[in-house]
Amino acid sequence: MGEKWHSRLAWTVGLMVMVLLLVACAAPAAPTPTPSAKPAAQAPTPQPPQPTAAVKAAAPSPTLAPLSPPVTVRVAVYGSIGDGAIYIAQDKGYFKEQGLQVEMSVFGTTAESIPLLGSEKMEVTRGVGSAGLFNAIVRGIPLKIVADSGRTYKGSGYIAIVLQKELIDSGQVKGFSDLKGRKFAVAGAGTGSLFERLMHTALAKGSLSPKDASLSNFSMADAMSAMGSKSIDGAVLAEPLVTQGVERGLFVRWQGLDDLLPDEQHTWLIYAPSFAEKSPEAAKRFMVAYLKGARDYMDAIKLGKDKENVINVLVKYTSVKEPALFSKMIYPAVDPNGGIDKPSITRMIDWNTGQGYITGKLDINTMVDDQFLKFALGQIGESR
Repeated sequence: MGEKWHSRLAWTVGLMVMVLLLVACAAPAAPTPTPSAKPAAQAPTPQPPQPTAAVKAAAPSPTLAPLSPPVTVRVAVYGSIGDGAIYIAQDKGYFKEQGLQVEMSVFGTTAESIPLLGSEKMEVTRGVGSAGLFNAIVRGIPLKIVADSGRTYKGSGYIAIVLQKELIDSGQVKGFSDLKGRKFAVAGAGTGSLFERLMHTALAKGSLSPKDASLSNFSMADAMSAMGSKSIDGAVLAEPLVTQGVERGLFVRWQGLDDLLPDEQHTWLIYAPSFAEKSPEAAKRFMVAYLKGARDYMDAIKLGKDKENVINVLVKYTSVKEPALFSKMIYPAVDPNGGIDKPSITRMIDWNTGQGYITGKLDINTMVDDQFLKFALGQIGESR
């Protein structure tokens, strides 16, 4: 009986194995495990999805095929730190990579350079919002304001009113009303300069008019000498003279551009009408390179990024040849996105008109042309 039972058991087990094999052959194959089925600890670092062809076409592109043959662009500069974005773009090859051959000529004032833009001898310059710039447009030179090249942010008061130290130490000047009867050296006094507007703003804060003080048109070099000889009470100066004078004990820094005209745009990148109209492709490419230079400049002065190399560029191109000064002085600022602030332009026009420096009418909408700026931002994106 034991042998029969074992025989039956073996036969039953064999039958069951055969059935299971048949079922396995008939069932569908198990799906291959996907990568997502791996334990979380073994999962690869997530990567952003690749854009489709349509998205790629619309996305900002950091590079453009350079213009061929290269286009020559003549630029009027002033040997100042305010030209920093242009100098950096030139030195780092940003203009060259756009297919532009930039030729820079140094001028003393915009009064010298602006007429050359009207006569097609220059294509680009920086223009301070002064009577000289606005009257050139009134006279029929259709200059184009195309981007920012000087804007006041807190801490960027590179132009300042300086006073004799004795006036502060003795308490003779405690506030704006104490400027009454004082003698000041003001570059461009009587011509609608930014220096003059700054001085007028200070006087107005003390309920004073320009007639309540003596404002004389001095060059900044002469103003430094006059402050040293104590023949004047104060002056409106720009860096690096402000820092140099303070270090030499000639005067004290009293009120800066950022104190008196905060968040004000005062200087613009200007295109000659012939450049904007006859060479629009080159005008677009110039803006791309210019903005790249402006961003490098602001990254250096605000964040310290690559600051040593940027200072070397400024020493190479500007009139400031002492690298040590750059660690002490206040820098002018520029909008890294080049935005044009129309209200600032309007305020500068209104102030000049109120002083009698502008006699004609100006249409701000015909003065401003932001098409080149829009193109550049479309290529390199906005700085945030």
